[in-house]
Parts: sequence; C-alpha cells; structure tokens
Amino acid sequence: SDYERAPSPWRAFLAAPTLCVVFCFALMSLTSQTATYWGAPSPIPSASMRIFTQALNMHRNGQTHKAMDILRTYVSTHPRDAEGFYELALYERMVGLHETAAESNRRAIALRADFPEAYINLGVCLENMGNFSAARDTYMRLLSTRPSNFAALSSLGSLSVLEGKLDEAHDYFKTALHARGDSGVRLRQAITMAPVYSTFEELQGRRERVSNNIKALSGSYDLKLRHDALLDVNSVPFFLPYTGINNVVQMRLFHQSMIRADESLLYTAPHLNVSGAVGMQALPLSGTKIRVGVISRNFRDSDAGKMIQGFAKYLSRENIELFIIMPPQGSDAITQDIQKSADVVINLPYSLTMSRQIVGDLKLHALLFPDCAAEPFSYYMAFSRLAPVQATTLSYPGTTGLPTIDYFVSFEDIEPQTNQVYYTEKLVTLPGLGSRYVYAEPEGRVPSRSFFGIEAHEHVYFVPHDLHKLHPSFDQMLISILRTDVNAKIALVEPKFSHWQEMLLQRLINAEYAPPDTKLRVVFFPPAPTRHFLNFYSLVDVVLDAYPMGGESCVREALSQGKPVVTLPTMAASGSVTQAYLRRVGTPELITTSLESYVNTAVRLNTDSTFRARITQSINFNRFLLYNDQTSMDSWAKFFVDAVKTAMPDLPFGKTME
Repeated sequence: SDYERAPSPWRAFLAAPTLCVVFCFALMSLTSQTATYWGAPSPIPSASMRIFTQALNMHRNGQTHKAMDILRTYVSTHPRDAEGFYELALYERMVGLHETAAESNRRAIALRADFPEAYINLGVCLENMGNFSAARDTYMRLLSTRPSNFAALSSLGSLSVLEGKLDEAHDYFKTALHARGDSGVRLRQAITMAPVYSTFEELQGRRERVSNNIKALSGSYDLKLRHDALLDVNSVPFFLPYTGINNVVQMRLFHQSMIRADESLLYTAPHLNVSGAVGMQALPLSGTKIRVGVISRNFRDSDAGKMIQGFAKYLSRENIELFIIMPPQGSDAITQDIQKSADVVINLPYSLTMSRQIVGDLKLHALLFPDCAAEPFSYYMAFSRLAPVQATTLSYPGTTGLPTIDYFVSFEDIEPQTNQVYYTEKLVTLPGLGSRYVYAEPEGRVPSRSFFGIEAHEHVYFVPHDLHKLHPSFDQMLISILRTDVNAKIALVEPKFSHWQEMLLQRLINAEYAPPDTKLRVVFFPPAPTRHFLNFYSLVDVVLDAYPMGGESCVREALSQGKPVVTLPTMAASGSVTQAYLRRVGTPELITTSLESYVNTAVRLNTDSTFRARITQSINFNRFLLYNDQTSMDSWAKFFVDAVKTAMPDLPFGKTME
C-alpha cells in the first residue's frame, strides 16, 4: 500500500534548511505525496512502521522521551535496521541530545551507505554541536555520490550564510534551485544577510539588495511552498535590525510574501474571529483570572530566557494564570527555573500545524512572544491569531511586521512613545526596565590577563556583544580609543565562526587612521555560559556599549560586576537600553552625545582615578536596583489586564463565564 511504501514521516523535513537549531519533526500524513518529496524510498516493513507510528503518536502527546525509549528498545532487538537508528536520531536531536543523535545517524549510515536523509540529519546534529566543519564535510560527502541532492545543496547554502560567506551561499542556492525549483529556497535566499561585513558600503549594498528582493517577492504570485514556512523556509530576516535602519516597510512586505507562499500561516483559532475578538464560543476566565501564555524557543541562558525567568517568578498572579509554552529546545538551569515558576507548562512538537491547534485550544486571553522575530518557530506561529491579545517585546530589537501582533511592549526609561514609527505594532511604554531580573553569581576559575596576552599596565576596553552587533560605524570609536590611549587593548567575544573574526579584524586594520599595531591590540575572549562569562569582567577596565545597536543582558551583567559602561544612545530602543541602566545606577556621566565624548569618557575612566572611583562607587551602591525592579512586573500585570479588557470589554472579571 501507499502507507507501507511511504518513507518515515520525518523525511520531508530534511530538505528544509539547517539554520540555527533545526529540530523540525514533520508531522505529515504518510502518503505517496510525502514519498515523492525524496523520490522513490526504500520499503519499510509494516511491523517497523507500526513502531515508528507509535513513537510519533507519543511525541504528538508530549511524550517524546517515551517515544525514544520505544525506539531504543526496537534498535536493541533490530540492530541491523538503519531506519530504526535514523528515527531514534531524530527524536534525540529534538530533545537536545545532539552527540547521541549524531552517533545514531552514523550507525544508520554504516548500515546503509546510500541513506541521504541520515547524512542530512547527521549534518544538522553536527551544526547544533558547533562542529560546522564536520557538518560541511558530511553534506559534501553526500554530494560526492548525489551531486544534485537538493537537501545537501540547500543545507550548504544555509551553512555558508551562517559563516558569512554570501557569494558561496548564493552559488549553493542557485544550484539547488536548478536541481529543483523551490519557493522556500527563493524566500530564504532573498533575505540572506551576513553577520559581519568588510565595509560600511558592503553592508548598505546588501541591505538595499535584500529590501529589493523582499519588495519583488511581495508582488509575486508564483510563490507556493511545498509544505509550510517552517519546513521550507525556516529562516527569518534576523540581521535586518542590526543594520541600524528602520525596517517597518521591509518586515511588512516580507509578511505579505510569506502569506502568498503559505496561506496556512493565516490560521485563526476556531473560537476567535480575524481581529481576535471573542467569537461564537465563550472564552472563559480561569475563575477570576485571565490566561496569559508566553512562547519562545529560548527559555534558557539567553536575553529572552533571562527576561522570562524573572517574569515567571515575580509576575503577580492575582489576576493572571501564567502558561509557559515550550517548543522543542535545550534545557539549563534557567529553563528549569522558568518551568518551576509557571502555573502551567505546555510542551509543543516542532510542527506549526499541530502547535497552532494546541495553543489555540488553550483559549488564552493574551499571548506574549518575547523574541518573536528572532527565530522561525515563534515568528511563523505569530502569523496566526491564537489569542485576543498578542504582543512582543524587547528581547529582539525590531518590529515583527505582523498584523496579528497587536502590541510592542517597551518601557518609558528606554524609549519615548513617539518611537511608534519603528513599529507596525501599537507601541506601549510601561514603567520599569522590562523585568525583575535574577542576579547571577560568577562560577568557575578566573582566567589571568596574561593568558590572553594582556600586560599589567595595559587598559582593557571590553565589547561584550556578539560580533553581528558591531556595526562598521562603531569601528572609528574603537580605533580612536587605540589612538588616544597608547596602553589600550580592545577585547571582543570570539565568534562561532573564525571567518567572522577574520573579517572584523581586517576591517579594523583597514579602518582610517588605524594604528599600525591594531592587530596586536585586539584580543578575543571565548564565549561561555553566563555564570562563567561573568569572570571575564574581572580582567577588564571599561566596558564599551556597541553603536548603534547596544546591549541588554551583557551590559546589565557588566554593571552587576561593578564595571563602568560607556554608551552613545540612539533614538531606537535597540540603542538606548544601556542609558536606562546607567541612569538607574546613578552614572549619567557615562551617557555620551558624540563619538568624541564617547572616546574621551572611556579613556578618562582609565586616566582619571578620582572620576573612576566616584563612578565605581555609584555602580556598586546602586547595581541591585537593576535586579529588584518590581515596578516592571506590576506594569506587565496591569498591561495584560488592561489589554484584555480593551479587546474583550464584555469579559466579566470576578466570575467565571459559562
């Protein structure tokens, strides 16, 4: 039958791109249509298919670990079944067991050399482990036997984008499209941007090209995805905000392009109409409380995770029942803290179709996407109307462009209400700093300055941001510090790809007026989990906030360790969070107004001991104010209640609706 001849229900996923952590379990019907996605598959015995289907059903019911147990038992009794190891690897990868999943894929390949799906899945696992060179070798190995394999070509294109090699990515995407016309690759290619550029002109040219691509696609009527946005595109215009330019028009047009390509994105929960108002069915209160959901794939050691950690712990439950909604993701201490603080935890499969139904069935009154446009799952879920009130906030520095996101929640100390021009959502500015953040203590050994080649007499100016935040216009600030302070060294964070580091270092060396020894005066600290990363602040003298895209968590954490931070704020929230933190700790002197004052203030902190002592004393005395901000939590609670009342004026707070 077609059912028995069909490939694993996950195989269609594997032609999707491999940007970021790609967990996507394709929960499609097992039909001949699915089989044709990869071509003629090897027959799967019906007994095996029953096991695989049983595992799939367990996953659908949120019992992924039990599904893995079934498959482990199966492969222990069927050690020659390549398909069994491949199926097991998909679940292992989903729950973050990337090394184990990689080994299961290797077992599958050892049993069946011609197993393209297992090669792709192995490559994805290796990417998730940070072993990008091995991932590339795996895709190339597949291409050596199947030179027109669409999944390998598109995966190499996506990997080249991550590495910042846009010309190479373009060639892979072009070859993939030649192998098979595909709207998903067209959309992905259209929004391709690098994290680091060689020059300001190159960045401007790429942004203009992406803008033109998006505009052209928004008017195209031949876009049609084979499956859905998550499977076929699995990418977002992540780097657009980091160009430092308003992207409202581009994000609106990209939304138009996506809904042309995938009409299923326009899903509306059955009990809601298009605007989100209550439909024919009642949307009851939980006793006297409204139901508020928060959804993200970053409930971990990340900006969004740190924000929601305090949010879940300290948000008033007087009028709110809090649902933490978790797509597949890794887990750490912050994840566990968030889950412990939630009223309800909902685990989702990595499937838009199923997840939309699950979230819609919760009948939430409000749904928050804290970092909506930062990654594909949250972004494409947010195209749908799943609650009467839907909002996003500052964990990602830009507008979503989505008409289904009603509010962009920001804060009075960070940006004025007049910043509405930066958002398609209605801008709401609340009192406070965003959350009641949880203070983290440093852990582990403190490395020595000499380990990084830093002499005792040298002044270390540390930029703790990821390199994609270092705009070319920031270069002259760094160069001017090197020229003004002969003892200066610039410390940056080592990126995941050496190509990024090479490009940025060469950009600084080539900058106008760069000292001849610039290369020798730039050092890189390795990335690390927050509690270990905090140790690096003991090695530095001054922290530099990037321009025009500033920091959030890293700046707050620098101040928590008593380090002065210098900033040049912009009007946009993405460049003005630091100035709010500095005012809170009583050091407005570190908020500068020009490139010259930025450089002079940074250098003064290392040359004027009286000035530095006064600044450090104020930071040490007031830094706790960054972590005890209950005002933010009270304003969040009030926002949710007020927004729900506005959307549902007839909702009878104080009694349960029938």
